[in-house]
Amino acid sequence: MPHPATMPLFSRFTEKLVNGEPSNPYLEMAVTVFVVAALMVFIARFTCPLLRTLLSKFRPKMMGNNKSHHFLCSALLALLMITDAYAEMWSLAVSKHRSDDRVIIFRYISEFAPNFDRAAKPARIILLWKYASDRGMPSTAEQARMNDLENLLQPVIESDDRANLVLVSTGNNLREWTYYAKSEKQFIAAINQALAGKPPFPIEIHSAADPQWSSYETLIKKVK
Repeated sequence: MPHPATMPLFSRFTEKLVNGEPSNPYLEMAVTVFVVAALMVFIARFTCPLLRTLLSKFRPKMMGNNKSHHFLCSALLALLMITDAYAEMWSLAVSKHRSDDRVIIFRYISEFAPNFDRAAKPARIILLWKYASDRGMPSTAEQARMNDLENLLQPVIESDDRANLVLVSTGNNLREWTYYAKSEKQFIAAINQALAGKPPFPIEIHSAADPQWSSYETLIKKVK
């Protein structure tokens, strides 16, 4: 899947389109890479079953003739299983308020990996970043700092499968990151580890038990 750390670039590109701002060639290049990666994941999801079938048919013959072929076949099967197991599909949605024409951009996981266990992460944790803006969207400098925060947190929080980022919303002077974690204690420890020695970020942390993922499901139904 395209790693969530790449999604802020795509989100910022969308914000520019919505606000009518001129685009950045480097940003366009990043979006192009993202789209290509997403397309590759999409193709892989449909070709994995076929490749597994073909490899399983050739596997016995390879075992009898050449051990290196057997190793290659096993490695390919393992790679396919890993790719399929961790595949996630991210989507983007834009909501516009009729009263003031302000928009809120949502990026969220619309499809989880087949073996993903929601019950293992019953704690819902939301990070809030409030900012001032006449148009409801963060400035370029604030957006960059938000991206820095997410990129710092992501590898630490998702290590050892402690938590998953599932939803990010930006607009109306507020950025929210929604995570589901194994426990609030583990999540806070991961944040402290990721941000140790870094300049402070103006975030608030709100947590609650949500074993049914009700908050996520309610919002996803609204944006789909």
